[in-house]
Amino acid sequence: MGDVDRSWFKIANVDIEDSTQFMACPTLWVRCGAGSRLPAKNRTAGRHAFTLPADGDYDFLTYYGSLSLRKWDGYTTARAYALDVLGVGKYDVTFEYADAYAYPSTVQDGPSFSFDDAKETLHRLDPGIGSNLAQGDAAVEEGTGAVASDPTTSECDGAAPADAASADAAPAMRRNAHGVLPVLVGFHIHTHGDCAFRSVNWQALATVTQDVKLAICTTTFKKERYIERNVRAIRDTILAQSNARDDAHRADTHDLVGDHFVMNVVDNGRTLDAGKLEGGGIRVFPNPNAGGAGGFARGMIESMGEGVTHAIMMDDDVSFCPEAFVRTYNLLSIVKDEYRDAFVSGGMMSMYDVDIQTEDTGFMTYGGACQATKPPLRLSLVHEIVHNETFEPPAYRPECHDTFQRYAAWWYCAIPMTQIRKRGLPLPLFVRYDDVEYALRDNDDATRRFMTMNGICVWHEPFFMRYDGAVERYQTTRNSLIIRAASDAAPMSDFKQMITHTFKLELKRLNYDDAQLICEGIEDYLQGPDVTFAPGFAERRFLQTHKSCEKCVSFDEARDALRELGIDIDDVEPVDVFHDYDRSRSERMVDLVTYLGHDVIHRGRDAAESGAPAAGAGTDARVQKVAIMSRDGGAYQPGEIRNADVIVAVDVPNHKVAIRRRDNARFHALMDRFKNDMRQVESRQTELREAYHVAADYMHTRGAWEHYLGLGAR
Repeated sequence: MGDVDRSWFKIANVDIEDSTQFMACPTLWVRCGAGSRLPAKNRTAGRHAFTLPADGDYDFLTYYGSLSLRKWDGYTTARAYALDVLGVGKYDVTFEYADAYAYPSTVQDGPSFSFDDAKETLHRLDPGIGSNLAQGDAAVEEGTGAVASDPTTSECDGAAPADAASADAAPAMRRNAHGVLPVLVGFHIHTHGDCAFRSVNWQALATVTQDVKLAICTTTFKKERYIERNVRAIRDTILAQSNARDDAHRADTHDLVGDHFVMNVVDNGRTLDAGKLEGGGIRVFPNPNAGGAGGFARGMIESMGEGVTHAIMMDDDVSFCPEAFVRTYNLLSIVKDEYRDAFVSGGMMSMYDVDIQTEDTGFMTYGGACQATKPPLRLSLVHEIVHNETFEPPAYRPECHDTFQRYAAWWYCAIPMTQIRKRGLPLPLFVRYDDVEYALRDNDDATRRFMTMNGICVWHEPFFMRYDGAVERYQTTRNSLIIRAASDAAPMSDFKQMITHTFKLELKRLNYDDAQLICEGIEDYLQGPDVTFAPGFAERRFLQTHKSCEKCVSFDEARDALRELGIDIDDVEPVDVFHDYDRSRSERMVDLVTYLGHDVIHRGRDAAESGAPAAGAGTDARVQKVAIMSRDGGAYQPGEIRNADVIVAVDVPNHKVAIRRRDNARFHALMDRFKNDMRQVESRQTELREAYHVAADYMHTRGAWEHYLGLGAR
């Protein structure tokens, strides 16, 4: 690939937002020095315009402001980098480098530049990192540093100023004494007066490898408030740029993604006003309520005829910064051939603690659970931003081989259409594991690469805020068995062990309703794909299980019932909810046999046959022990709840409770039912595997989904 193929290409905007997220945590974008006033967005001057007040220090070595050098260098054809600054005022710019162990005190300074511009001027600044030369390339000369130009002389998108350094003058890539690149490159600006910037962005000297067109595929069910807000945001930011431009500054302020972008909204609830939302690249498709899997399948189908190169699966109930789409487009435009079939997996940031990333990719553990690949990271901190870009799962360790089973969740995931044509469409699982199975369907490691990048993310409500027994017990159980049978997804994971553990956990916590849902999930799987893949089945069972799962009521609704148990909910603090007690060894042995106090000798049958209430299932006068615990899906506080007649399970973040009562008869009935179900799973394994495998091959096809969704001939 010769130098003649390369040109300057804008890869990322350095911006100031006026969003809820920015106001909650501006340090994701910029850190203000002591005495400095907060920068302000200036939308009247342009999409990326902002002002910096006088006599301030502004550090852009941040999640959105810095250049993720190692990732751009690893994923793309980029060979040199520059910072373009288009603004007016008197200010200094100093570059910064952060390595893998960077804290603010260890960040190294790079070149500095000073400007005093009476009129708006474009400067292309050399950060001193230069080009990454392939072995055998000729040596290059030192770069020329800052180059000034009237912005109206740019001739094309991403073009350099007329007198800027060419590809042949790119300096050698900056490396440390061990030949390692900085992880991040940032900069800080000191203002000597009020300064106005129309655009600040990172440029790369790169070869454009493909003409990218993105389609957002988002599916919604009666969440008008969320989806209408997101459609407006897309129309007003990304798509608006393709319709109305300031041509004089287009090279430096325009994002190319606006010219290569469509949005397909799949309306599973059929409640949206399509006439109000459609137009300018946005289309709405009424769809049967086939869950997320059916909605995303419809989005993929509609994208096939639009000349799309990548379909972005995105949840409807997220918030986002438009820069996520810009960086996704730019990354894919100059991606290396070896990453051309990779998924781009966006980070999930907390809707409430807006700088905390909970996941960007996940993996299926040996025990059959979904696990975030990275630890939670607070991305307002320099060392956590660096860690986000350097972390690699330790798959080289035998106990961590399960990290090979990585997947990208569909709150934000850009999938190449080449992979959609190769893998086909999702399975009709309604919700849970459709994205996991899709990523793990093809076991060829070369086609299961994932790209992640600072600035490519969405904000989403944390999972602990939205625990749903019908999803976490019925759907997870049924669908884990289906994906193993259909495509041998996550072959290292023991889903039967996971199901058994979860079932026993619910019995110990006296949550018999949700334990029953686990049995129902197994039994529906045992009916085979002719039933589980039949149109309408998944929706019907989703609604039924929501009616039969454990009920949770507000503190106010439960107040009287709790008082009868001797509990004043107003006196209960979170520390009381999460508290546990140590157990002796003998207590642990008894608890293991009795499932924390169930009657395993009489099996509750005498009471059931006589019509008398089982222990703990009668009047409040029979209650001997009341325990309080967390209602979190994985909570287990055996010292607190052992031998309890009543458990008050508190949903702390949502201010709700569930009251559970010990029922020995139901415990034994469920245990017998579960054992029988699992015996059938074992004995019918070969038969079910063959049936689901054949059915999955069919369901991967467009024709199968068009029939499933009732679309008719197309």
